[in-house]
Amino acid sequence: MKRLVTPRAIVTAAVVGVYLMFVARIVDHLGGIPTSREIQTLVILGGFAAASLTSVARVRKLVLGVLFDWLPFVLVLAVYDLLRGYADGALYPAQSALQIDIDKALGAGAVPTVWLQQHCGTGPTTSPGTTTRPGRPT
Repeated sequence: MKRLVTPRAIVTAAVVGVYLMFVARIVDHLGGIPTSREIQTLVILGGFAAASLTSVARVRKLVLGVLFDWLPFVLVLAVYDLLRGYADGALYPAQSALQIDIDKALGAGAVPTVWLQQHCGTGPTTSPGTTTRPGRPT
């Protein structure tokens, strides 16, 4: 008779459960889903590691897979963020006059987003590090 639940499945479920509790703690600590690329990358790669921790051979394959598959992608994103940071106002200021002029032409003389904010309200106002989630201090 074949077992429905194997010891390996129990270990995998336990490791993934602990990982999910860890991610829930990160989300709770940060007040929401992490938005920085570094934390997102660590959470995703941690999930891969948690799913593969039941076998040493799978961990070796995971490490090689991460190096060959994910490292180039992560490096491209890191270089992009670095260059974007250097480009913020370094040589030329951001050009927005043409876009605003086109918005005014399409919006019959008013910028549509400004009109919406004036007529529909501005929504919740928060400063960095605060949240408007119920039960949380602001």
